[in-house]
Amino acid sequence: MIMKFLLPLVFLIILASCNSGNTDSSSTISTDSIVHSEQAVKPAAKDTSDFLSVDGDTLQRQLTLENKDARVETPVLINNGDSLFVSLTSGDPKANIRITQIEFPDSTFDGPFGRDVKYQINQHGKYVIISGPNMMAGDPWSGVYQLKAWVK
Repeated sequence: MIMKFLLPLVFLIILASCNSGNTDSSSTISTDSIVHSEQAVKPAAKDTSDFLSVDGDTLQRQLTLENKDARVETPVLINNGDSLFVSLTSGDPKANIRITQIEFPDSTFDGPFGRDVKYQINQHGKYVIISGPNMMAGDPWSGVYQLKAWVK
């Protein structure tokens, strides 16, 4: 008769001792892991836009398309002038590239364009020249090309 009561009691003791070493970390909150909102805010990254003015500034960049789905963004600050000129060239005669879009300071876009564009600018500020492969003509292309931009 004692065995009937002893066996379940031993089983409960073993079960309780197995669970006593297991701590559930999800129910424990450590004040060391709390991040205050002031600490979580990172400082704004420095603007890496190039500045163009009508004083003869010309931006020239050697760019690389890694694959047929790639696009390259070139930020430019324009504070004067009324026309933006952009030209893409490559030493590869099969280079299938174009100016896909231009992003304006008010976050609107225009495009697509060809390899060369003269664009009337109605606002000054940060522009982004987006270039990439021309998926509407020829085979997909990847490689090195040059971007040249200026304002008048």
